[in-house]
Amino acid sequence: MVFGHNQIRGRIPIGIGNLINLEAVGSKANLLTGTIPSSIGKLKRLDALYLNENKLSGIIPSSLGNLTSMTRLLLMSNKLEGNIPQSLGECRNLLLLALSQNNLRGQIPKEVIGLASVCT
Repeated sequence: MVFGHNQIRGRIPIGIGNLINLEAVGSKANLLTGTIPSSIGKLKRLDALYLNENKLSGIIPSSLGNLTSMTRLLLMSNKLEGNIPQSLGECRNLLLLALSQNNLRGQIPKEVIGLASVCT
């Protein structure tokens, strides 16, 4: 499901977690607001999550750590805040993690640093 580079507004529906066969979600460079629903953590087959360049706020849900098949997580250029969840360290297949240009604070968890294959 890819909707990038449009003028899509609004929130990511909580029901997105019911689309369990999704392998990619791409909504780069839109006008999405609100939080990232924790229900995204139910998408066990998800390989890539591109939500960069929106207006998303709130924290990065720890449920993203359930996405152990995910290889790419791009959340940069939003208004996300809080700490980077330790649970992202469970994403052992992660190759690309992009969290820049947000309002994140704290330290990068050692669990995330330990992902040897990640390019940040």
